[in-house]
Amino acid sequence: MKLQYILFLFLIINLPINGVSQNKTETIILEKSVITQKFKNSMLEAGWTYKDSFPHFMKQAKSGRAPKSCSFSPDGQYIYVTLLNQLGNGVDVFNFHSMRKIQTITPECLIPENNLGYSEGNFNLTDSSFWFTCMTTAEYFVYKNGEIEAYNTKGIWPKVIEFDLEYKKVAISNWVSNTVSIFDVNTKNHLYTKKTGEKPRGISWIDEETFAVAHFGSGIIQIFRTDLEEAVFTIDYGGYAARDIIYDDKNNVLYFSDMRNNKVYKYDLEKKIILSSLIVDLKPNSIRLSPDRNFLFVSCRGPNNPDGYVLKSPRNGKLFLISTTDFLIIHSWYGGNQPTGLDISPDGKYLSTTDFQESRLNLYRIGK
Repeated sequence: MKLQYILFLFLIINLPINGVSQNKTETIILEKSVITQKFKNSMLEAGWTYKDSFPHFMKQAKSGRAPKSCSFSPDGQYIYVTLLNQLGNGVDVFNFHSMRKIQTITPECLIPENNLGYSEGNFNLTDSSFWFTCMTTAEYFVYKNGEIEAYNTKGIWPKVIEFDLEYKKVAISNWVSNTVSIFDVNTKNHLYTKKTGEKPRGISWIDEETFAVAHFGSGIIQIFRTDLEEAVFTIDYGGYAARDIIYDDKNNVLYFSDMRNNKVYKYDLEKKIILSSLIVDLKPNSIRLSPDRNFLFVSCRGPNNPDGYVLKSPRNGKLFLISTTDFLIIHSWYGGNQPTGLDISPDGKYLSTTDFQESRLNLYRIGK
């Protein structure tokens, strides 16, 4: 009887609330109507700047050149920023509270002039190690407790690095070789290489053996299984430059961005149909889901410079907050020049972004 009671308590504790599992923090967007003077004063005293429009509170810090991705540490105390064009420097680490740079991770390189091009990073939640890719050397790195390990990606020009749902496997998209490499997380052994469409970029795991890949070159989404060589399904949505992709495990939905169409998409995996698409600003880049899956954040780089897309844009890009329920824009605001990286804190209260052309990290208070 006692065992039955314990099991009953376990089930009650782990039941979903309002359709959201308790292991996903509920995100309550911080609107002006709930900002009390006391709350505002405490935020100002902590070094935040305030404005009347959403997001109301912001902090900024300078980073190394061309900050690409940004990632909150699993404990929410630090933000790791990969650097695309800072010779010799791979990742800047910032203290979340002070927004001060406390460390720069500097991988070694056999050819010093190739020691740049650190593209994307991600945390292994099982041991809090930080994994990141380097395009120029075709390596991925594992950083933990001051130690760095380097591994060959088995591809050319690696981009995104993404762990499966149980952190047993990690997949890396290789932009030039048109492949995705998959490794065992514990042993770092190479498991598979999947031949993909043109210029694979975003990756999102759907289950332990299935993942989706967004293709910038061919403008398609491919679904792969690790035990099969060919893609099991292709989503041809009429796009041109698919970039980032995220799986919503709550609703069995894929969200992805297209930089040439200037749109984000919502795709039903079961019905195999586009549920919605939404025009945002020019060149939508990264997308992130809130922990409760109720909100989608989008960074848009804005227009390309007429003299080349790697140069400073003629105007700043924009950031978007979208309701995933009705797929409508709730808020939008200007970031800096070419907003690129994007991440949400584990508690769902903060948003970090990078301004690629201004070498800057931004931190916003988005949740209550």
